[in-house]
Amino acid sequence: MDLPVVFVPGGPMLRGNWRGEVLGSGSDVWKYWDEKRAGNITDEDWAEIEDGIARSPGHCMTMGTASTMTAIAEALGFTLPGASSIPASDSNHLRMAVQSGRQAVENVWQDRKPSQIATMEAFENAIVTDMAIGGSTNAIVHLVAMAGRAGLQLPLEKFDEISQRVPFILDVRPSGRFLMEDFYYAGGLRALLKQLTPLLHTDCLTVNGKALGENIASAEVHNAEVIRPLDKPV
Repeated sequence: MDLPVVFVPGGPMLRGNWRGEVLGSGSDVWKYWDEKRAGNITDEDWAEIEDGIARSPGHCMTMGTASTMTAIAEALGFTLPGASSIPASDSNHLRMAVQSGRQAVENVWQDRKPSQIATMEAFENAIVTDMAIGGSTNAIVHLVAMAGRAGLQLPLEKFDEISQRVPFILDVRPSGRFLMEDFYYAGGLRALLKQLTPLLHTDCLTVNGKALGENIASAEVHNAEVIRPLDKPV
């Protein structure tokens, strides 16, 4: 439709907890379901795990499809800077939503359309981001479809070519150790994109009218165990 738009991510839920152990949705569901089938935990244990694994509103706090696609939406330029990493129950999420509403009105006045943002360079940034975060394999079919809607051809070879030069630097489950809440505290996607600067098209327009490079210029990594340097990947 090419109408002015701002994407507002729902945000990940908080870390799960069971008897002092951190739980991640998805990965730990299957892990403990197998433990239950093996008779290593009881029905009561399983009920406690169910009650502790989803402690707040929000999508999965692992790097599943939701966390992947919200990160990609931000890398593409369709969210306010940092929006994709904020946990759903964090007060900053509400502030981001309010700011997104203001930005939506501004984008109508400026007639800032998706076709100005969804360029081939932006899709390349999205693929770089997907590789660096260890994103869901569903990202491929979604990106190909989104590019097609934008009138762009995104061949599978493009994913392979970019994957050869982008290190996996986000230590988040299921491929790593931490969860999305930890990613947010470590600096979130802005900090990760700052690490990826040499691999990005930083002049791409974003939904707030600024270039991607401007939006990530002041970002900092606060935990180098979660967001790794390019030369120390997961």
